[in-house]
Amino acid sequence: MLSKPRRGLCLVLAASIVLASSPLWAGKTSTGRRDDEQILLTEPPDNTLSRDTLSNGLEGLGIVSTPSFSSQAAPRIPVRGSFWTTAESGLFTASLVSFAAMNVADYFLTREAMKYPGMSETNPLLRPIVKNDITFALYKAGYIVLNSYFLSRLHGNDKPLAWALSLASNLLVSLAVSHNLEQLDKVKGR
Repeated sequence: MLSKPRRGLCLVLAASIVLASSPLWAGKTSTGRRDDEQILLTEPPDNTLSRDTLSNGLEGLGIVSTPSFSSQAAPRIPVRGSFWTTAESGLFTASLVSFAAMNVADYFLTREAMKYPGMSETNPLLRPIVKNDITFALYKAGYIVLNSYFLSRLHGNDKPLAWALSLASNLLVSLAVSHNLEQLDKVKGR
C-alpha cells in the first residue's frame, strides 16, 4: 500500500498525463484532423542492413547463405503533413504539464514535511516562504505560470534550447520531489 503522499503524487501524475494527451491541449477537434490538411505518402526509414553486412558477417561462418533482396519498391505510408510538428508540440506541452504536476507534488510534500519536528526547507531563499501556506502556494503558482510562459515562447523561436531547459527544469523538480519523499520516509520510519 502506498503512503498518502505517494498516492497523491501518483494521482497528480496520472491527471497530468490525461490532460497532456487531451485534444484540447493540441487545439484540435475530437477527430484530431483539420479539413485543410493534406495527406502525404511517406516512405518508411531505410533498412540499415545491407547485403554486404549480412553476407560478410554470417556467410563467412557458413551459417547463412547470401540473402536475396527483392527490387520491389518500399511501401508508402500515409501520414498527415503536420504530423511531426503536432507530435513535437504535444510532447512539449506534456513536458510543461509534467513540470506543473511535479511542482504541485513538491508543494504538498513540502507542506507535509513541515509538520514533522526537525524538518526544514533545504533552499535558504524559500525558508521564510514555506512557513506560510498561501505565500508558498502563490510562489509555486507564479513559478509554474512564468516558467511555462517563457518556455512556450522560447519553443516558438528555438526548439532545441526550449527542450533542453524544459528537461532540465523537470529533472530538478523531480529530484526535489524524490528528496522530499525520501525525507518523509525517514521521518515516518523513526
